[in-house]
Amino acid sequence: MKRLGMRYRKAGQVSGKADDNLQLEFLNEELQPRLDQAREGKREVFFVDAAHFMMGASMGMLNYLESVFVRSASRRQRYHVLGAVDSQTKKITTVTNDTDITAPTVRELLVKLGQSHRNMPIVIVLDNAPYQKCRLVNAKAEKSTSSCCIFIFIIRISTSSSACGSS
Repeated sequence: MKRLGMRYRKAGQVSGKADDNLQLEFLNEELQPRLDQAREGKREVFFVDAAHFMMGASMGMLNYLESVFVRSASRRQRYHVLGAVDSQTKKITTVTNDTDITAPTVRELLVKLGQSHRNMPIVIVLDNAPYQKCRLVNAKAEKSTSSCCIFIFIIRISTSSSACGSS
């Protein structure tokens, strides 16, 4: 096998449900025109996503002569960050907590964005997390203090769905 040029390689992964044509259509018809308007100063475009950081020690392999014990959190604790990145200025607006990202957290981020961009139409690009597609979040967008708030959800790759994480 080695003579044929074969060797161990790390395998990559591509979603079986990814549709290149659909993604290209989304880019050309939905996203790119709004990004062009943002470049011209006619609107603001924000990309929203969440990150979930684990607190405490992360176990790995260490080279020691004897066992080493590292103090860590007594249970699984996380630090959650929901952020919106401005497509043009790259300024980041965040909402953080140590409980969970839910629909009220998304609403809090929308309030922050609405207060800081009152004079400009806003486009918010979201992934398909259940807490972002709830009635609570959509109702906040409709009552937005900005002159116009539009949600664009990136193309769904998975067909699984879940209930709204509102509390």
